[in-house]
Amino acid sequence: MKKAMQAFLCSGLVLFVALFAVGCQLSGNGGSLKAEQIVFDMECQISVSASEKEVACGTLKNSGTETVFTLTSPETAKGLCYQDINGTVKISLNDLSIDGVEALLPEYSWFSQLVSVLRYAKEQPQLLESQGNGQFSGSMEQGVSFVVTARNKGTVESITVDQYHIKCL
Repeated sequence: MKKAMQAFLCSGLVLFVALFAVGCQLSGNGGSLKAEQIVFDMECQISVSASEKEVACGTLKNSGTETVFTLTSPETAKGLCYQDINGTVKISLNDLSIDGVEALLPEYSWFSQLVSVLRYAKEQPQLLESQGNGQFSGSMEQGVSFVVTARNKGTVESITVDQYHIKCL
């Protein structure tokens, strides 16, 4: 009876350890995230820095039909942003081409690069290369390289392009 009880307990322990190990593998950090699963439709507070210096901040709203970046003024963003004449700059991709953004807002070249990355990654996710840990890299025809970092569920956390680091807060 004692041996039977020991065998039962032992097999129960082995089963528990096996289930625990499988559970650990299943609940990992989602390293199998594919580029196709990254969600580029987002609405978030965003900050942009270049070489450890804050360049701009505001709200990025990106959906399947329209992408709008609202650049907030220093008063509302604790001095971290550029101030436009009207205090706020709204840039809609539906109204402006990438070149148009460059021409009208030369100091916001990071924005046109961000837009290029968003378009490229949404239209051709299969060309992104997984670097592990939710990071995917790519390079556009213009020679601009970028890295997209996504959270476990595929929502964009940050995009590093050229000298700029765009972080979704």
